[in-house]
Order: sequence, then C-alpha cells, then structure tokens
Amino acid sequence: MRRASRQNLLYNFKETTVLPRNILLACSGIVGMLAVPAHSDQAYPSQPIRIIVPIAAGGSTDVLARSVAQELGKTLGATVVVENKPGAAGAIGAQAVARAAPDGYTLLLTSPDPITVLPNYKSNLHYDAAADFAPIQLIAEINYVFATRTDFPAQDLAAFLKMAQQSPGKYTFSSAGTGSNTQLVTEMLRQRLGVDMVHVPYQGSGPALIAVASGEVDVQATSMPSMKALYDAGRLKALAVTSEQRFKALPAVPTMQESGVNDFVLSAWFGVFAPAGTPAPIQEKLDNALGKVMSSPEIRTRLDSLSMTARPMSLAAFGAYLDTERQRWKTVIDIVGLKD
Repeated sequence: MRRASRQNLLYNFKETTVLPRNILLACSGIVGMLAVPAHSDQAYPSQPIRIIVPIAAGGSTDVLARSVAQELGKTLGATVVVENKPGAAGAIGAQAVARAAPDGYTLLLTSPDPITVLPNYKSNLHYDAAADFAPIQLIAEINYVFATRTDFPAQDLAAFLKMAQQSPGKYTFSSAGTGSNTQLVTEMLRQRLGVDMVHVPYQGSGPALIAVASGEVDVQATSMPSMKALYDAGRLKALAVTSEQRFKALPAVPTMQESGVNDFVLSAWFGVFAPAGTPAPIQEKLDNALGKVMSSPEIRTRLDSLSMTARPMSLAAFGAYLDTERQRWKTVIDIVGLKD
C-alpha cells in the first residue's frame, strides 16, 4: 500500500500543473473533517434516540420510560423510542448501553438494580457500573407495595405475616430477578421479623406479578405502576405500602407502620444514563431537556397517577448520590446475606 502511494506521488510530482490543485483540495478536505465532526454536538439530536429499559414491559420502570420518552421527544424535537432488554435483574440491558457508541443515541433508564445493587455482590458482570456509564439525571422515586392475589386469605400485611410466622417455609415471594430491589425489600422484611419464606425470581416485575395473580407465588414487593393493570382487573390486592403516608391511589391500604412494622419506609429511584465517553455538550443537553420534562405539568400529573414522585437531580449531583447509594445497598446486601 505504501509503495503504491509513493508511486502515485512520484507520478503526480511530474504533473506539475496538477499537483498544487490536488494538494489544496486534499488539505481543505482534511481541515473540513477536523472542523466539522460527522455527528456534530451542535446538531444533536439528528436521529432517533433509543432508551433501553432493562426489564420486561409492564413494570414501573417501563411505564415511566414511555412517559418520559414521549415528553423528551417533544422537548428535543426528535423521535425517542423505548426498547426492553430484560434479564439478570437489569444486567443485560445495562451491558447493552455500556457497549453502545457514546454518541447520545442510546440511553439507559433504570431502577437501582444494575447500577448500585448488582455490583455489590455479582462477580461476573460484563460492565463496570462506576466507570462505564455517564449519569445524566435522577428523575423520580417510588415507594413499594406488598401485593397478593385477590382471593388470598390475608386482607392486610399484618395478617399475612402472622400466617407466615406460623408456617415457616410454606409461603413464597416473587421478584423482578435475583438481586433486584424487589427481592431485597422482602428479604429485609423477612430478616427483620424472622419470617421464613421462599424466593422465586422472574425476569421483570410484569412476569413476577402475573405469577402472584395466578397463585403460583404468594406475595411480591412491587410498585403501583407495575401492579395497576392486574389491580384494576381485580386480580391483585394490596396488603401494605412502604411510604410514610397512605397512597392517594390506595387510601384503604395501611402503611408499614400501621401494619406493625416500624422504621420501614423505603423507596426506589429511577435514573437516566448514557455510555461513558458521551461528549459533555450532549450530556448537558440531555440533562437540561430531562429537567424540563420532569418539571412539566403533564409529567407531574402522570407521575402522581402512578404514585411516583418527580425528583429531578442534576448531572453533577447525581454522580455523588450514586456513591452514597452503592454503600446503602451494600449494607442491605450484607444484612440479608445475598451471595453470587
């Protein structure tokens, strides 16, 4: 290849009338390529943006992502699509984003699981949660609901716990996957009260809740968006909520405090991430756009109907918050004794 190039240069050197024009054209082309990247930050977004949701369709993360995608598309003037990549408590979807081009066109919208939970005990993750992602914005949080099938004998959590304590190992609880926050919440309750229940993991809250509604599993710590369709269809009932006050959507359902479980106010956050190396101007544009989305009346009304709370946290603050969250979940994992 080098020899051919050299011969070409020698040939052009003899053509003195052509040489200067060729050199000028070549140089101008190189300068043009350096001055204007193929995908200019200023032109972003110039193609559809894909939001990866690392759980199955129907869960709270999925419901939130679709609401955010719609409003984000309006704000950026671009098409924003949601793609579900469930499995391994969110690790499969997170890995896909970690390996994506850092150009702002592939994002991750997730709960804590693949970012601050799994890295605390999984040794075979194919990504580094602290190094492979650029945290863009924490957008919302949600409390949990303990749900069971409609015809389950217990009418509230206090009654269910009494049954479970009287029959160790008889009752089961599902989760969105081993190591998911939906597992850890129930594990914390189980450890706190010394209740022996069997864990049955699924690939996402949707399948896990269907198992509860059909009677395959007895109970699950879930969220209002995840259970809403089955709840509205009369296939699920709520036993208790992990918020300080009762849910507006479930005014008859007691809190954990009212159920006899003190100091058990828990919530999960949702955040948006880009692959590490995404240009700072693109990160800032996404951060600003998400801030507008999460403060809009439309999204606030939508979140309220889902028993979620908008909690926009800027790019800079989100990174520091994640460090605290990793330590918090590590403490929980150590308490419940979760191992790879």
